[in-house]
Amino acid sequence: MHNNFEELKAAAEKLGLQYEILTGQEAADIIENSFKKFEPFRRQGHLGIGHNKSVTLRLSEYEYTFSEN
Repeated sequence: MHNNFEELKAAAEKLGLQYEILTGQEAADIIENSFKKFEPFRRQGHLGIGHNKSVTLRLSEYEYTFSEN
């Protein structure tokens, strides 16, 4: 059976990355604080963060154009 947690844990250990396992409540608190801070207009799938405190940074001049071309 495929287990996302075990796969992420194994990858982090293989790469020598530090990680922390959060409880359900810790994760819920982080999510709730993020929603309060960024006020996303979409909360499912990719978050739609359009708050006036947020800035969109293009990582390359072609970002957002790949699907157009």
